[in-house]
Amino acid sequence: MKTALDHWLLRTFVFEYRVHANVVPSHLPIDVEVRKGSHRWDYQFVCDSERAFHELTERLSQTCYAFQSAVVVRDTPYAKALAKLARESIAIRLVWWIAYVLLGGGLAILAGKAIGGSSLLNRILGYAKPSF
Repeated sequence: MKTALDHWLLRTFVFEYRVHANVVPSHLPIDVEVRKGSHRWDYQFVCDSERAFHELTERLSQTCYAFQSAVVVRDTPYAKALAKLARESIAIRLVWWIAYVLLGGGLAILAGKAIGGSSLLNRILGYAKPSF
C-alpha cells in the first residue's frame, strides 16, 4: 500500500515525463527540454514536472497535433534506487528503518550500562558525571 508521500516521491524524484511529436508548439512550458527525436518523431520533449507535462499535452491536443507520451524512470542513480524501493511503500520502509535504528541504539546503550558500567557509556556518549 502506497501513501501520499510515496506518490509524491515518485512524481518528484523518479518519474520523467516524455512527449514525442513532429511539431514544436508555439508556446512551451518553462521546465520542458526539447531534444532530437527518434526515427518516427522529430522532437522529444522532456518535462521535469507533472504540471508541465499536462500543460504540454493539453496544448498539443488542442492544436490537433499527433503526439505520443510516456512516463519513464529518470536515468540517475538515486531515481533507479528509489524505483526499486517503490515496489513497496517507501514511507513505511523508512519508518521501519528508523524504528530498527532507535531500537538497536537503545539496546546498545542498555547493554553498555549492564556490561561496562556507566564509565563506558560516558566515554561513548562523550560526557561524564560531574565530580563534586
